[in-house]
Amino acid sequence: MTQDAERSSRAPPPSPLPAFLAPGGGAGSLHTKRMTDKCFRKCIGKPGGALDNSEQKCIAMCMDRYMDAWNAVSRAYNSRLQRERANM
Repeated sequence: MTQDAERSSRAPPPSPLPAFLAPGGGAGSLHTKRMTDKCFRKCIGKPGGALDNSEQKCIAMCMDRYMDAWNAVSRAYNSRLQRERANM
């Protein structure tokens, strides 16, 4: 198997996700895909048979930051919706 084929056949590692990111369709699966793609590209320099310790830490931190940002945006959006509904 060529190195390029090996890279493309290696899927990002599975990880526990909060309910709002759980696979199963809808917006959650889109966010899961975006987060997985972003963190995989950022953290995995040389795909291989297993993740080393630094790759595991990088992916965990990347996912935490992504979820924190998503939560902050969600709170701001919901707050704005509530203000707009109150002004109607």
